[in-house]
Amino acid sequence: MAETRLEIAKQHVAEAHKIVEQQKQLIDCRKKVGLDTTSAEALLRNFQRALATFEDDLAGIEAKIKR
Repeated sequence: MAETRLEIAKQHVAEAHKIVEQQKQLIDCRKKVGLDTTSAEALLRNFQRALATFEDDLAGIEAKIKR
């Protein structure tokens, strides 16, 4: 069971990293053409908070496995 949770947590972290990077690229593209990035930046912060939550969850799972 722990391995399954570990793999799922790793997948969540990896996917969240991709989403954060894509959002950063979107913001850069919008800035380059002079578009407003206010809502895109707010969404990025939400994605970054979700990523931090996934990373914390992963760390907790890994700590339990090491016991």
